[in-house]
Amino acid sequence: MISVQKSLCELDRCEELREATAECYELALQSVAQYAVELEASSVEQFHKRVAALNEAWRAALSPGELRAVQASFRGELRQYVRRQCRLHWRGS
Repeated sequence: MISVQKSLCELDRCEELREATAECYELALQSVAQYAVELEASSVEQFHKRVAALNEAWRAALSPGELRAVQASFRGELRQYVRRQCRLHWRGS
């Protein structure tokens, strides 16, 4: 009986950790979009849309593989955004 109760408590703890992790990742995506450096309004607007789409994909993910795919896409979007902003900056200087 104690073993079953301990297992249930451990499952509850794992679920709480999963929920907190999901919430923190979602907030991280929102923060990156919110604090994006704006050199060109249309570029930032497109970045916000792409990050919002990734956030939706994150919420809809049903497997670890799908979560990892969202992370890889996020990394790619962030890399592309930084490169675009650098080109705009150096072109404008």
